[in-house]
Amino acid sequence: MAATQQEFVCEHCGERIVVDDPVAELLLADGCVYCGSDVTAASFDGTVG
Repeated sequence: MAATQQEFVCEHCGERIVVDDPVAELLLADGCVYCGSDVTAASFDGTVG
């Protein structure tokens, strides 16, 4: 079974990427990979695909 994918949109820099659940967890823990800002659950927009 494939991992769930969801769109991440950084509230600070506006960067958009589609990520799977493990990457979403890393973003929540470590922040945006582009600008370093904190990430919240509101930064993820449902499932993709």
